[in-house]
Amino acid sequence: MENIPNSLKLLSDIFKKNNKKIYIVGGFIRDYLAKIPNNDIDLCSPLTLEEIQEILSKTNFKVKINNKQFGTAKIIYDKDIFEYCTFRTDFYLDNGKHSPKKVEFTTDINLDAKRRDFTINAIYYDLTNNTFIDIFSAKNDIKNRLIKAVPNAFETLSKDGERLLRMAKFRAKLGFKIDKETLCAAKKYSNNLKDLSLNTINKFLKSITNFSLNQKQQIKEFLLILNAKELANKII
Repeated sequence: MENIPNSLKLLSDIFKKNNKKIYIVGGFIRDYLAKIPNNDIDLCSPLTLEEIQEILSKTNFKVKINNKQFGTAKIIYDKDIFEYCTFRTDFYLDNGKHSPKKVEFTTDINLDAKRRDFTINAIYYDLTNNTFIDIFSAKNDIKNRLIKAVPNAFETLSKDGERLLRMAKFRAKLGFKIDKETLCAAKKYSNNLKDLSLNTINKFLKSITNFSLNQKQQIKEFLLILNAKELANKII
C-alpha cells in the first residue's frame, strides 16, 4: 500500500524487532481498494494492551487506553493517532444493542474477522509482511460493489442494531448494492434499531452530516425499507 504514513512504518519496525505482527483493518483498506480517500486507520494484533504498552514503553509512541475490558486504545505518534484493538470475539445480549455483554481475547485472526460486520470491513493488511489477508474474499465484493454481512448474515445482523445503520451508511457512501441474503437478514432484524441508544443514533447522524443530499436521501429510503420511519425523519 502506497499511502501508509511513515509513523506506521516505524511502528511496524518495532513489532518486527519483537517478532510480533500488527495489522491495519477495516475502512482504510476497504476505501483504498475502492479508490476512495480515507485517512482514518484502525490497527489490531493478538497483543493485549499490556503487551502493547510494554513494547512501546521506550519508544516515541504513546498508548492511551480507551477501554481495557474491550481491549481498545489509541496509539499516538506526534500528530498521528491510530485506533487499536486486540483480537477478540464478542458475545451479545439478545436485544440488538451495540455493546457486547462480554469479550474474549484471542490470538486467532479468523475469530477476530468473524466478529466484524461486513466482508468489506474484514480485510487485514499485515504491516510486517506487506500482505493482504482476505479471509472472506472481500476483494471480490469490493470489485463487484457489494455489501455482504460476514457469514452467516442472519447471525451477524441479529447481534447488533447499529450494523443496520452502518449498512445504510456504506450503501450511500460507496454506492454499493446489498447482497440478497444480507438484505433479508436486515429486514428480519430491523426491530433491533429500536433498541439503539440515543447516543448511538446521534453518533450516526453526526457521521453523515457532510453527506450529499442524494446520499442522505438514499439512507432515508433504506431506513424506510426497514420500517424505521421515525429514525429516517431525523435525517436532515
